[in-house]
Amino acid sequence: MISKPTTKDIFLGAPEAEAEALVDSRIHLLDVFDDYFSVLEELKTEKFIITGRKGSGKSAIAEYMALRHKNKATNFFAFIKGSDINFESILQLASGIADVSLNAPMLFQWVLLLNFCNMISENELLASDKAVKNLKNFILRNKDFLNFKGYEIKEILTTKKGEISVGLFKQALSGIVGRKITEKSERVVFYKLISHINDILFDLLKRDEIKQNKCSFTILIDDLDIGLSKSDENAMMRLGDLIRLSKKYNHDFGIKGLSAKIIILLRDDIANALRYSDADMSKTFDSYEVRLSWYNHKVFNADENLTAIKRFINKRLAVAFKNKKIEFDAKDPWATLISPELDRDETSSFKFLLFAAG
Repeated sequence: MISKPTTKDIFLGAPEAEAEALVDSRIHLLDVFDDYFSVLEELKTEKFIITGRKGSGKSAIAEYMALRHKNKATNFFAFIKGSDINFESILQLASGIADVSLNAPMLFQWVLLLNFCNMISENELLASDKAVKNLKNFILRNKDFLNFKGYEIKEILTTKKGEISVGLFKQALSGIVGRKITEKSERVVFYKLISHINDILFDLLKRDEIKQNKCSFTILIDDLDIGLSKSDENAMMRLGDLIRLSKKYNHDFGIKGLSAKIIILLRDDIANALRYSDADMSKTFDSYEVRLSWYNHKVFNADENLTAIKRFINKRLAVAFKNKKIEFDAKDPWATLISPELDRDETSSFKFLLFAAG
């Protein structure tokens, strides 16, 4: 006798978006993602800060953006995660070295610029350009300085005092910008190259090969709030510096019609603490923030099936039922999972469980 499929062991997805972005994920992010808040459209405008509670889907949006364009040779994405780069350790080490004068804005600018240049140097449209090849080889040889990963930060700043070889960089700068570097030494403290890399980036973004083929370059910054305390004034100040710097670059890109953008994902309590830290931050969030809020009281009272949270769970239920070959109510998969007969008075089972969990 063939047993009838049941909802036993039904799988609705992984708690982390990164787990659903893997090729062998049981439920793949591309199969279940929906832009319930029109975030992708908002990001085409001046908006660049995505805020929401922990688990609200910020990382899912970032992972989806990267996955959607994975096979497009003209779209490039770089993830910068606060959990991977210990900005605090880098700055503390630098403060104790006499020959190194590194501050937070300089460090952020270096990481952003080098990530953008790294993406552009990998573009096949520029593969035959000798100067771009020199830039690519320069970054490859100094990959430890890209995000300060894969190498002991202490050795970078103490033993080497932050110095890197600039032979290839000089050739790249001359070929791309048409300018020679003033430093005569073959080794230079990395952050002294910032202004030169800035010029290289904007020159490359203006290239006809880039603009005519509609190439785009996006940096997604996530996990900045991991281990961050709102009471740590210095850490909050550094975060504010990063947001200001990102705003400046996004503005410069937009004014010049260049297809590059920095997107920051931030937990809402951290965002609110920053928002009220000064008038400057308040205006920034008012102008550039996209909020993820899953509950809308008015919509919920009108029709719970129109709420983002119900649409979210119904989409995942539909995929799970299909995977288990279970027939279901396509208009409301939730009604297949839990019979409407179990509704309590005028409160649906979905509302009951939602409010009980909240």
